[in-house]
Amino acid sequence: MKACVVPSRFLGQKFLDCGLDPAKLTIIPYGIDLEKVDRAKEVDGMKEDAVIRILHAGRLVPKKGILDLIRAFGQIMTTKHIELVIVGDGTQRKEAEELSLAMGLTDRVRFLGVQPHEVVLSYMKLCEIYVLNSRTDENQETEGFPNTI
Repeated sequence: MKACVVPSRFLGQKFLDCGLDPAKLTIIPYGIDLEKVDRAKEVDGMKEDAVIRILHAGRLVPKKGILDLIRAFGQIMTTKHIELVIVGDGTQRKEAEELSLAMGLTDRVRFLGVQPHEVVLSYMKLCEIYVLNSRTDENQETEGFPNTI
């Protein structure tokens, strides 16, 4: 291998732990065009209003902690003016939808599935809070440097 390029020191260390020559490692963090993240007024019928929107965008898999997020949302949901918007899909989507139903949150949790990058950016513009939770899953997999940041 001539070179190894990773987006974080965490992932770089994983390669070094596997024996990669440090001289071949380059870390280039992800960037973002801030002009694309100005506030939006409306996205797919959701409007800028008094509702506090919490956004999660990512795969719905155990290491992303989506079930933990829904449980936590259920605990803080003390007002009618708060909503959880979940963009993404994965092996835990059905379980997440069932949990939302069992907790009586179906009118406050919106599952939007996979969306194009431009649409995700629009939701980011509209929401007040972005949550990127993660955990170590049963296979000891963890988040490295997530693409959504």
